[in-house]
Amino acid sequence: MESLRDLKELVVEAKARFAQYEGFDFILPEEFKDSVSEINSGTVTYYKYSAVVESSGDLHIWMPNQWFFIASYFTEYYNELLKYKKWALKVTSKERLKTLNNSSLTDDENNRLKGLDLDELSKSYLKLFITDYSWWGGAKTIDRGDFFVSPILSHARLVNASQGYIAELCAFLADKQELVKLIIDAENTQSQSRNYMSLTQNKYPLQQIIFGAPGTGKSFSIKSNSAITEDNTIRTTFHPDSDYSTFVGCYKPTKKVTSKKPLIAAGDLIEKAASISGVANQVQFLCDNAESIIFAADEIGVSTNKLIWDSFKWHNETYFVSILNSILEERKLNATDEITYDFCPQAFTNAYIEAWKNPDTSIFLIIEEINRGNCAQIFGDIFQLLDRDENGFSRYEIAPDSDLQNYLRKAFEDTDIEIEAIKSGTSMQLPPNLHIWATMNTSDQSLFPIDSAFKRRWDWKYIPIDYTDRGHYISCNGKKYSWATFLERVNQNIEGVTQSEDKKLGYWFTGNSASQLEITADKFVSKVVFFLWNDVFKDFGHNGKTIFKDDFSKFHLFFDFTGKVKEDVLEKFLKSLELTPDDATDKAD
Repeated sequence: MESLRDLKELVVEAKARFAQYEGFDFILPEEFKDSVSEINSGTVTYYKYSAVVESSGDLHIWMPNQWFFIASYFTEYYNELLKYKKWALKVTSKERLKTLNNSSLTDDENNRLKGLDLDELSKSYLKLFITDYSWWGGAKTIDRGDFFVSPILSHARLVNASQGYIAELCAFLADKQELVKLIIDAENTQSQSRNYMSLTQNKYPLQQIIFGAPGTGKSFSIKSNSAITEDNTIRTTFHPDSDYSTFVGCYKPTKKVTSKKPLIAAGDLIEKAASISGVANQVQFLCDNAESIIFAADEIGVSTNKLIWDSFKWHNETYFVSILNSILEERKLNATDEITYDFCPQAFTNAYIEAWKNPDTSIFLIIEEINRGNCAQIFGDIFQLLDRDENGFSRYEIAPDSDLQNYLRKAFEDTDIEIEAIKSGTSMQLPPNLHIWATMNTSDQSLFPIDSAFKRRWDWKYIPIDYTDRGHYISCNGKKYSWATFLERVNQNIEGVTQSEDKKLGYWFTGNSASQLEITADKFVSKVVFFLWNDVFKDFGHNGKTIFKDDFSKFHLFFDFTGKVKEDVLEKFLKSLELTPDDATDKAD
């Protein structure tokens, strides 16, 4: 009697092994290269840290050596998936497999399942495999030849579509365990002798992500750092629509205001003005040459009054200046808006330029809510620059596109940058004085997954929840309920329901300052109760595990028909968490 392995256990084992891999470049062993000259009928050409597969259709697949290593960890899982599929086809047809996810087997299919030469536990696993893709991480239907691709990429925490070839490598290596062992042994050996990147020589972390529950003070911890000033800091916030152009820059249409009339040189203007007589003619001259008069006064370095009196030789200069000012108020009527396209730099490019221009100054690029944006899409090839050497420079350089290259060349024209490739814009490399710090709210439900290769290029700093009572209180029905005590009680409930700290509340969740002690009933319900209802207990509270019951079992029950908070209901809610007015601190008095 055969048996099937628990796919979930296989994934846990593979992930545990894979988690030890730090993602550094490594060299494939010669024995492996000699053994593998073709992959899926494509000719392989090896380089030091990468390989190219040339298919019969003259297509080239470029891949770093890391892909072989990642694929090797999931070969057992791949083999077991194929085994499951073989048994699944004994239960039902290939056509039926297309429709059985989140569905049920027919009586005939259940009978065939019972008749298989498998132990009972394996049969239960097989039924889950066929009818519940969430159990094994499936996406594409089992009948497809590439059904294994999505779960392998998902479990390896890879997000780029181009990395789908890793799953193909996994399939190629699945029956070649001796080659798998060669890859893993080679990486382990190189890992022991590798000079790991050390940033300890820098006074401040080069790249760090500050993370924690909402309201723990992540942004405040950055703002209050003594190294951060308005002059050396550039800020940006990621969101789901952020992309490379909003982070690095791109060409955009801009308005360029141009004068209808060409300016007259100062000498020619003065000569012409001095020859004009008669007030009517002089006023007409002002109308025709208002912009040139201002330009001439600036060029000579005198006031318009003095220009008209001394140079034009016109009397009653005050009168003429008043007319000139009236004309200039209508200057926009004498101008046209020309649409031009210019490169508009964004936060990263501005910080990059400032850092290279000011090598003795620490420049900080602050990214708020980094996990609300798709980091792979936003950083693009800039991602390669995040790998720093022991001196704080990017380990690898990149070549910017022509638009960015031209902009950098102009920005660095009058600088003393010694590296010609940097100064000319043909190459980009992060300098050691450019620090990139980010915040990450672990409870954010609109976050994008961040893959392990991206994660390892950052230092991670956790901000725990601080329950110190600073005198803040919830105001309800003329009574004061301690905010700190409420946090402790509600967070105990949250952890009991979610088994996680991600949804807990930090002390500064309401946004009150240190001196703003009162949390009004309106603010408490609209910010705190709504978050608990919408983001915590609505999704996790079931089987009685919820703090919303009886008179406050629904969020709308906290309000009357006019939208005003029912403070008697709020008071019952607070008392259900075993809070009493006696918990209120006297610090507010």
